[in-house]
Amino acid sequence: MLRVHFTSHDLRNVRVARRPDPLWELICSVCRLETGQGPLDFGHWRSASRDRLTKDALAGRALRPLRALIPAVGYIPDFLTPPVTGGGLPAGLDALRRTPRVRLTRELTRPAESRPLPTWTTSPGRPGDDTLRPLAGALAAYVRTLLEPYWPHLRTAVGNDADLRSRTVLDGGTQALEGLRPPARWRAPVLEVDYP
Repeated sequence: MLRVHFTSHDLRNVRVARRPDPLWELICSVCRLETGQGPLDFGHWRSASRDRLTKDALAGRALRPLRALIPAVGYIPDFLTPPVTGGGLPAGLDALRRTPRVRLTRELTRPAESRPLPTWTTSPGRPGDDTLRPLAGALAAYVRTLLEPYWPHLRTAVGNDADLRSRTVLDGGTQALEGLRPPARWRAPVLEVDYP
């Protein structure tokens, strides 16, 4: 379980994202591609994506390192979802490419203990040496092939959810975070999220 402790400063600065974040959508989609979860919500996308992967060699090659870094269950390195707001995929990939070596090493150590990782992860170079350029390229190819065709739908779904969450918080304050159940529970000042 992931436990996020909020200070009063944190609570004053909570914002509701109004647009989908490409890297978060990518992470979630890789997990959904690997599992059978959500057959009604994701079945058509999963089938169409598998078809695209067989026809698009670049996207198929892009998925290989992503599967190693993004398991269907378990720890996913945080550097894959840098905190950028409003900059879309280019800003996210730029932030990812600038991940410091110390952080890379720290975040790749944990998954390396339980599964084989791509060879570049075992000896990342110095910051600024473009170690993450191939990974960023794989992420971009995946988004272009498997998510961009569905981006209008994603934008609508996130916008609708943001409207719902905004109204809920306006009507009920931070206690409205209770409405995030079942995967998340609000026990002020701690948000607990189921995290396999």
